[in-house]
Amino acid sequence: MVSYNNFLTKDECDYIIKYTQTTLVPSENITSNRNLQLYHINDYTDFGFLKEKLENINVFNEPVFNINLYNEGCFFSPHADIGGKNDVNRERIKTIIINISEPHSYDGGELLVRNVLMEQTQGSLFMFNSNVIHEVKEITNGYRYSIVIWPKKEHLFIDINNKNNLI
Repeated sequence: MVSYNNFLTKDECDYIIKYTQTTLVPSENITSNRNLQLYHINDYTDFGFLKEKLENINVFNEPVFNINLYNEGCFFSPHADIGGKNDVNRERIKTIIINISEPHSYDGGELLVRNVLMEQTQGSLFMFNSNVIHEVKEITNGYRYSIVIWPKKEHLFIDINNKNNLI
C-alpha cells in the first residue's frame, strides 16, 4: 500500500465538496452490502488540479472517478474492487481512495484496508491493489466525502528500474 498525507490541500478538498453540493446530482447506490450516494465524474474539466497531482505520482487516469458521499447510516461492507459488474474484464489493478472531508465533520465512517484502520486526515490518499478487501464503517453522525479511482494497467507509469513499483 502507498499513502500520501496532505495529497490534496484543505482548499482543494473544500472546493470538491462545494462543487459536489452545488453542481452535481448524486445517484444512490444501495444494495445489501453498501449504502451511499455517488457522483460519477467523466472528465477532469473542473478538477485539473487533481489530474495534475495524480500525474505527479505516475497515475494517468482517464476518464472517470467517483465522489462518494456517506451520510448518517451509510456504509460499504468489506469488498474488493476487482471483478463484478463494474469491472467484468477484471482490468482494475489499483484502488485509490482520497478522504476529502474533515474528520470532525462525521462520526464513524472509518476506512479499513485489510482490517487496518486508515488515517482519517482530510486530503490523505491511499492506494492499494484492487483485490484487497476494504470497507467503510457506518456513519453515525455527519457526512464523509471521498474520491475513489480505479486505475487500470495502462493508467500507471511503471519504472522497471524502480524496486518500489506500484504493480
